[in-house]
Amino acid sequence: MHLRHQYPILRLLSPFIVGIIAAIYSDINAKFLIQLMMITLVCMTFWIIKNPRKANYSNRWFFGVLGNVFLVLMGINIVNLNKINHDPLHFSNFGNEKFLATVADLPREKEHSWKVILNVNTVIIGNRSKAVRGKLLTYFAKDSLLKIPCYGDLFIFQAKIIPVPLPQNPGSFNYKRYLEHTGIYHQVYLRRSEWKLLKSYSGLSLKSLSLRIRAYSMGVLQRSNLDGKELAIASALLLGQDEVLDSDTRSEFSSAGVVHILGISGLHVGIIYLVLNFFLRFLDKRRNGLIAKQALVILLIWFYALVTGLSPAALRSAAMFSFVSLGNLGKRNVHIINSLATSALVLLLYDPFLVTNIGFQFSYIAVIGIILFHPTLYGIWQSRFWLLNQAWNLTAMSLAAQFVTLPITLYYFHQFPVYFLPANLIAIPLSNLIIYTGMAVLGTSFLPLLSYWLGSLTSLLIRILGISIHFIERFPLSVIRDIPYDLPNVLSYYLLIGICILYIKFRKKSYIYSASFVILALVSWNTYQKIRIATQEKFVVYSFNKYSALGLISGSKCLLLADSAILLNTRLKALNIHSSDVYLGIQTYNELSISNYSSVVDRSVSAIVYSQDSVLYLRKSKFLIAIISGHPSRKITIPTMQLDALVVRNNAIIPAKELVNFYKIKVVILDTSNNYATIKKWRETCWVAGIQLYDVRSSGAYISDFSNLK
Repeated sequence: MHLRHQYPILRLLSPFIVGIIAAIYSDINAKFLIQLMMITLVCMTFWIIKNPRKANYSNRWFFGVLGNVFLVLMGINIVNLNKINHDPLHFSNFGNEKFLATVADLPREKEHSWKVILNVNTVIIGNRSKAVRGKLLTYFAKDSLLKIPCYGDLFIFQAKIIPVPLPQNPGSFNYKRYLEHTGIYHQVYLRRSEWKLLKSYSGLSLKSLSLRIRAYSMGVLQRSNLDGKELAIASALLLGQDEVLDSDTRSEFSSAGVVHILGISGLHVGIIYLVLNFFLRFLDKRRNGLIAKQALVILLIWFYALVTGLSPAALRSAAMFSFVSLGNLGKRNVHIINSLATSALVLLLYDPFLVTNIGFQFSYIAVIGIILFHPTLYGIWQSRFWLLNQAWNLTAMSLAAQFVTLPITLYYFHQFPVYFLPANLIAIPLSNLIIYTGMAVLGTSFLPLLSYWLGSLTSLLIRILGISIHFIERFPLSVIRDIPYDLPNVLSYYLLIGICILYIKFRKKSYIYSASFVILALVSWNTYQKIRIATQEKFVVYSFNKYSALGLISGSKCLLLADSAILLNTRLKALNIHSSDVYLGIQTYNELSISNYSSVVDRSVSAIVYSQDSVLYLRKSKFLIAIISGHPSRKITIPTMQLDALVVRNNAIIPAKELVNFYKIKVVILDTSNNYATIKKWRETCWVAGIQLYDVRSSGAYISDFSNLK
C-alpha cells in the first residue's frame, strides 16, 4: 500500500506544520492570506463539483497542490490568530494604567520574589473600566507579601510593564521567545505599594479542583515516608512538579541520558496506558467490552492529567493516547501513526505554538521512532530466557527512541550521554516501578499504614535509582559536551531517515541519489561552518549583573578578561560565558583578571594587553580597544588617540570635552558594572560628542567582528 493511502492524516499534518513554522519564524502577518486561503478552498470545492469522479484520479496532482497550499495557508493564519499581542484589546496597548488580573497558575518561589503568571482582564482608566486580555509574567517582591498568591486570586496593580528582554549573551537560552510561544510578551515587578489583593479565590473550577487534588497528593507523599530528594523525584515523576528538583539532580540525570523520566511526558502516560489496557483486557471478550475498555482508559488517563494539575505536558500526552484509544475502537484498528497524527493535528489547531515545544517534539518523535524501528531491532535477536528477552526488548526500545530523538537532543542541549543504554536499562524499569508504587501510595491514602509502607518502598526504589544514575554519571567520558549541531544538521538527519525508509519500502535508485545529494549538502555546510569558525576574529563584551567580562576571539580560542569574582565562579561562567561556546565555536580559554594592569602578550589570539595612564588597552593587529574603570588616578596625557572602541566599566566618567580631546572613537560600550546614573551621563556625553553608544545592560552583549570596528 502506498504511503499516502496508509498514513492519510500524516499527509494533511505535514503542510499544516510547514505553514505554522513559516508563520512563527518569519512573522508573516498579512491579512490577505485569509482571503487567499478562502479562494483556494473555493477552487478546491469547484474542482470537486465539476469533476466528481475524476477529482481523485485524473489530474489529481492539481487538486493535491491546491490542498497543500490551503493547509500551509491555514497553518499561517492559525498562528496569526493566536498571536494575542496583535489584538487591539491586549493590555499592553493601554500604557501604565491600573489593571485587574487573576493568578493563572501556581506561583514559583525565587530568591527575592514569587514568580506568578497573571491573566489581565480589566484596565481602569479614570472612572471607566474596559475589558482587556493577555498573560503577564509577574514578580511579587517577597517583602511585600503577607500571603503567597494562590490560583484565582484577584489583584489590582499599577506599575511599569516592560517587554520580556532578549537573551543577554550570545548562544544563551532565548527566554523571550519561549514565553512568546506561550502567549506572554511582557513582565512586571511589583513592590508592596504597587498592588493590592482584592479577593482571594474561593470558587471551584476544573483548574482549581486539579490544583487541589495535586496539593492533596503532594501531602499524601509527604506523609508516606518520602522527603528531601526522594520526595522531589517522586513529585516530578508522579505529579509533574519538576520545579522542585535541584540543579544537581537535573544535571546527573541529563548527563546519564535519562532526564526524560523526570516530569510528565508521553513515556509516563504511555506506561499508564499500557497498564490500564493490561488490567482491563478481560473486557475484550464481552459484548461492547472494547468500547467500555477504551472509555475507561480515556477516563482514567484524563483523571491522571487532573491529578498532575492539568499541566501542559500531561494534557498533551493524555490527548495523544486518547486518540490512540479511539483508533482502537473500529472493526479495523486505525494505524497508530494515524492516531498520533490526528492528535497532533487537533492539538496544533488549538495551540499552533506547541510545535516549538521541546516536550511536544520529543514525545511524538520518540513514539513514532519506537513504532517504526522497535519491531525491526527487536526481531534481530531472540532469547529463550524471559529476563534476557525483556532486557533486549527494552534495549531495542531505547535504541529506537534515541536514534530518532538524537538530532533534537544535540540541537537543544549540544551534548550526548555516552552511557544512555545502561542508564535507560536501569532507569526505565525503576521509574515504571516507582510510578506503580507511587500511584498505589496515592490510591491507598485512606489506609495510612499501608500507604506509609508503600511510601517506604517507593522511597527505597528512588534511592536505588538515584545511586545508579549517580554511579553511571561518574563514569569517565560519561557525556560529550559542546557538540556543534544546528538546524541544517537536524533537517538533513531526518531527511536521510525518511529517504532510507522509502528506499527500504520501494527499492528505487532515485532515493539513493537523493540521499547522496543530502549527504553532499550536509558535508558542504559543515565544512563551511568549520572554515567560518577557524577564520573568525571577534570582540565580545558580555552581559553580567554588576560585573565586567570581555572576550577577544580568534578562531576557536578566546582571551577572557573578567572580574575575579567571575573567574573564580565556575557556575557563573557556565551560565553567562560558556553558554556561547557552541554558538561562537570556542574550545579553549585563556583567562586574565581585568584588574591586572601588567602587560601580557597572548599569542593564542595574537593580542597584547597593557596599561598606560590608568587605562587598560587591548591591541590586536591594527585594532585598539581601551577600557576605563572608575576615575583615573592620573590625568591622561596621551595625545589624541584613534580607538576602535572604548569600554566603560565601574562607573567611569570622562567629560565630553576631554573625551573629544583625548580620543577619536567609533563606539563607546557601557558594560553592566555601570549604574543607571552613569549610563545617563554617558548618553548625554556621547550625544554632545557625536559618538555611537552601546549599552550592554539594555541591549545585551556587544559582539562584533574586528573588521566591523573600522
